[in-house]
Amino acid sequence: DDGEKWLQHAMKEIVARHGAVLNNDLKTVVSRGNLPKVIYVDKLCCGGTEGSRADAVRYFYGMLKKLDVFHLIQRVGREINCEHPRKGDFLKSLSE
Repeated sequence: DDGEKWLQHAMKEIVARHGAVLNNDLKTVVSRGNLPKVIYVDKLCCGGTEGSRADAVRYFYGMLKKLDVFHLIQRVGREINCEHPRKGDFLKSLSE
């Protein structure tokens, strides 16, 4: 998949710029360097159900994955009926 190749290339670049060193599998961090402790992502941050966030998906190249706020608000917005009269105001107040 081209998206996966792009992601791997981008993450290798981030790791290299922060002086970290990867293991031969190119996903395990041997030396952190100045690698951030947290990385904010737009997807694949959790298993989707309570208690399903295993260590295998919790960390990404040694950084803790967290969902960024923009995509959190999008997820909340998808769950609200689009015809609800207060949906827009509610989502706007969340983003402030």
